[in-house]
Amino acid sequence: EESKKTYLNGVQRGHLMKKVSRTITKRR
Repeated sequence: EESKKTYLNGVQRGHLMKKVSRTITKRR
C-alpha cells in the first residue's frame, strides 16, 4: 500500500507541475 500511496502522490504532483508549467508559459 505504501508504494501505491507514493505512486498516487507522484501522479498528483505531475498534474500540478503540468498546470504550473502551462500557466508560466501562458504568462510569457
